[in-house]
Amino acid sequence: MDVIPQIRMFEPIVGYNKDPLQLAIILYKDDTFSPDAMYEKAPTIQLNDDLYLEVGPSVAGSAGTPFTTEVTSCWATVLAHSLGRNAYYFLRDGCPVDETFRWHSVNGMNNSTRFAIKMFHFTEMEKHPVYLHCQTKVCNVEARADCLTICPSPQILKK
Repeated sequence: MDVIPQIRMFEPIVGYNKDPLQLAIILYKDDTFSPDAMYEKAPTIQLNDDLYLEVGPSVAGSAGTPFTTEVTSCWATVLAHSLGRNAYYFLRDGCPVDETFRWHSVNGMNNSTRFAIKMFHFTEMEKHPVYLHCQTKVCNVEARADCLTICPSPQILKK
């Protein structure tokens, strides 16, 4: 199963920043999120393997940037276009909606967010590549609270 990370350009929304703001979804091999663990091209990943993802600025060394990034929604499609009919959401309104979703950083606290999910495929389309898409909200670091979503506690089913 191929996973295709895409980079999209966004217009800057911070008044003093005149450079384009470029965010990326970076796919890692493990939970170290280190440069050595980054996939360099579209990898083939097996069903139920862990996908370690980071959403944030695509420019290396941007740790001191004066903004925070909250990932508000993430979904997968079998088409490169993010508005595909068959979309599987694993994060919606800043909260996980997939039982395998795990945070590896606090969403909205820094300029990038890290999380993991288990690899899956679309029924009857298991040979198609899977494209990942995310929407983000970018906040001034001084207004960090605007980028922090409080999610309801997951329901624990009693047996």
